[in-house]
Amino acid sequence: MSDLARDEAARPRRAVVAAVVAALAGAPAAAQSPGAEPVPAPRTSPSRPAGHGAAILLDQANYWTAQGRPQLAQQALDRLLLLEPNNPEVLATAAEVAAQSGDRPNAEGYIVRLNGVAPGSAAAHRAMTAFRAMLVDQPTLAEARRLAQAGQREAAMQKYRELFPDGEIPPIFAVEYFQTLAGTSPENFDLARVGMERLIALHPANTALRLAHAQILTYSEAYRLTGAEHLRALADDPAMGRAARVAWRQALLWSPTDPDTAEAIGHYLRTNPPDPEIQAKYDEARGTVLPGWILERISGWNAFGERRFDDAERHFRAVLEGDPTDAEAYIGLCVVRKLQFRFAEARAFFAKAVELAPYREEEFVEKTGNLDGFPAARPGAGRGFRGGRGVPAPPGSAALAWQNLGRNALDRAAEQAQRALRGNAEERLQGEVVLGLVALRRDDFSTAETRFRNALAIRPAEASAQGGLFEALQRQGRFADADRLLAETGFRPPEGARSFRAAALRGEAQRTRDRDARIALLRGAVAADPADAWSAFDLARNLKERGQLDEARRLERDLAARGTPDALFAASLLSNADGRLTETVARLDAIPPAARTEDGRRLLEANRRALEVRELERAARGNPASEAARRLVALAAQPDPGGETAAAVIRAFNRLRQPRNAEAAARAAAGTPAARVAVAAALLEGGLVAEAEGLSAGVERDALAPAELRRQAAGLRAASAASAADRLNDGGDRQGAMRRLAPALGQAPGNADVQLSLARVLAGSGRAEEALRIADGILGASPENVRARAVAGEAAVLAKEIGRAEDILREGRERGADELQMALLEARIARARDDRLRARRALEEAARLRARQLQASN
Repeated sequence: MSDLARDEAARPRRAVVAAVVAALAGAPAAAQSPGAEPVPAPRTSPSRPAGHGAAILLDQANYWTAQGRPQLAQQALDRLLLLEPNNPEVLATAAEVAAQSGDRPNAEGYIVRLNGVAPGSAAAHRAMTAFRAMLVDQPTLAEARRLAQAGQREAAMQKYRELFPDGEIPPIFAVEYFQTLAGTSPENFDLARVGMERLIALHPANTALRLAHAQILTYSEAYRLTGAEHLRALADDPAMGRAARVAWRQALLWSPTDPDTAEAIGHYLRTNPPDPEIQAKYDEARGTVLPGWILERISGWNAFGERRFDDAERHFRAVLEGDPTDAEAYIGLCVVRKLQFRFAEARAFFAKAVELAPYREEEFVEKTGNLDGFPAARPGAGRGFRGGRGVPAPPGSAALAWQNLGRNALDRAAEQAQRALRGNAEERLQGEVVLGLVALRRDDFSTAETRFRNALAIRPAEASAQGGLFEALQRQGRFADADRLLAETGFRPPEGARSFRAAALRGEAQRTRDRDARIALLRGAVAADPADAWSAFDLARNLKERGQLDEARRLERDLAARGTPDALFAASLLSNADGRLTETVARLDAIPPAARTEDGRRLLEANRRALEVRELERAARGNPASEAARRLVALAAQPDPGGETAAAVIRAFNRLRQPRNAEAAARAAAGTPAARVAVAAALLEGGLVAEAEGLSAGVERDALAPAELRRQAAGLRAASAASAADRLNDGGDRQGAMRRLAPALGQAPGNADVQLSLARVLAGSGRAEEALRIADGILGASPENVRARAVAGEAAVLAKEIGRAEDILREGRERGADELQMALLEARIARARDDRLRARRALEEAARLRARQLQASN
């Protein structure tokens, strides 16, 4: 089409844009980032859909828009537009979704319809703001999103700042912007939090924004439980509930192991299906909660000190309900009865206390004084009395230390515990235990160990000190010492205590380079916590890499049979790695939607698409004009910014040897730079060189395309030239091969594919030594490059450096290089050595491997 024709074709659309802009001229363009005053929107109240179902669909569309998933938002909108085609709020959301996906014609159409039903409304303002936002640099936006999804948040923020240099963030991009910003630093987290709060103030009814705000809060330890509470409030929302529950669960798993987390997880467990991972976290956190009877004991002595004797008795009796063996509660009741002049009962309580703790009798005598019914105190008993009036003082520093520990006031708890160390044996014991627990909460495990050992030196059977020492040893990775403690003392750790050991061994395995050592550590992790799905997953994956497929499959089947969300997801990852699509989809489908993570949903969508492509490919085999082939082309035309689906469709047509259908799928695919690069790569694999190079050249010339995509496109063009040169070289046309390579050598002299093709041409032209230098240089820089290894081996054989060729073969097999290429290289070496038997065996192995490849591709 000529430039004039293109200009004529574009005029009607420009007229629509001009009309739209003129109709809403002067409307504020964006929501400001933190630090700028928010621009007020028009005060016309939005028209929410009337029906409950329609309102849910609108919330779903808003949610997927906020998550940057316009394709899923569009699915909800398609149904909603059938129900309420003229609702301003629905039309505005449709315009936002179209703008977010870069669909300018549809965005213009929705705005024109919106101006017809609600001109000048708040909905019209939203739609126009979204339309203006669509004019941002789409390739830069796509690159920012790609970097954010890859976890490169700093790099993503650089791209976002390029898009919005004045700090004004269009509302349709605000959520992704602030979510990325929040993950870059504590300072930026606060900016993102404030920005989201201002955005919610402008749109209080938008539950998708409230969900995103709650998710951002969970990024910070200081706000995590607050975020979890917000997510809990959204968990029953019809549209947001599933995503809120997933984020709520993750926030709790991220939370510190303390009493507040135990309480928060308790709320989750009461309203959600059983979850072994959450239960283990709850058990661990619950271990930090002070038993109620300890708090009752402290309250009893406090009440006693304030002369509220009836309250003191009530608290001491509550202690005995929780722990009938608490000697100090009996002493509390003893002194209460003494002050009530009920000496017989006081002596009975004293006797019970001594029976329970005979080693504390002297201390109890000091606290209770004379119990024989005479008003005079025994000499020396005054140390246990307040003001000489016969009123025993409550335990001081140790009780206050426990009280502060219960409030998580660690500094005050440590201060009071240090004072308790100057008291009697019981005070010292309690002080050491509290100091050990404070050290545990501060992750100072060696200090915690010392404190708990000090406590056990005072009282070897003290359960709280035994439990603390067990945890301190585990946290230091000294699992043998922890097991020895259990054997020597008979202490039984709480449920879930061993999950830490499994996590520690799994972490150590991930840091270990030796595969056998890694597998041994993972076996230990599985033995420590058989319920941990991820230890079993890592073990199965490593066993598979070592070739122990039977055991790996057994572990995988065991994971799938457990039926828990984590186990099913882990099993699906293992089957997905092998390309077993049907099993993967079945396992992911078995996870309840409320428990399915975002990664799980994406994997399920991708595998469903891949399964659909596979089934249609089978149906289209042998009939390029079939309905299945037409459906494959239609599948390639669906919105897909990254081009993965279109590329999969083209590869299916490559396998079916239906090049015209592959070309049709390429024409139907989305036109984003990322999609064009993916499609070009698939076309190149199918030998459609001209089409692939045309797409790649277009991306290279696109000044708005991200630099990385332009580099990928240049690499594809170079690879295309190298592939064409290889075909010419294999046909004996070395001059033609050099002509085909010449432009690529000038444009991409450092491209490995181009250099290796040049090496092959040189090797076949009697310049094998030069070819070997080129291939050896590439192999040295990239030892895993299979093609470089094959070319270097071929050049070494031609240069009659057979020893070097043998080294290349041996190193390749040690590194697990492509078996077919190594078999072919061995055949060349054997022929050069005139070893016919070895050559025949190598060629037979190559034929077997090639047949297996062809069988797998079919």
